[in-house]
Amino acid sequence: RQFAKVLGVLDFQSASVPEEVIRLVDEREQARRGRDFARSDALRERIRHGGWLVEDTKQGPRVLPV
Repeated sequence: RQFAKVLGVLDFQSASVPEEVIRLVDEREQARRGRDFARSDALRERIRHGGWLVEDTKQGPRVLPV
């Protein structure tokens, strides 16, 4: 997966993201917009411990399985 992700060969974003993770990603985006980067980082870590990776893009956050 990591190799494919780096090369951009496969898109794992299509995996079904749990509602709890979506809620945490939304909270993280609100924290980022409010420039509360400590909270944003803490939420990113919480999401990662749940088995998901958040990538920030110009189009918004992208959520991928770890």
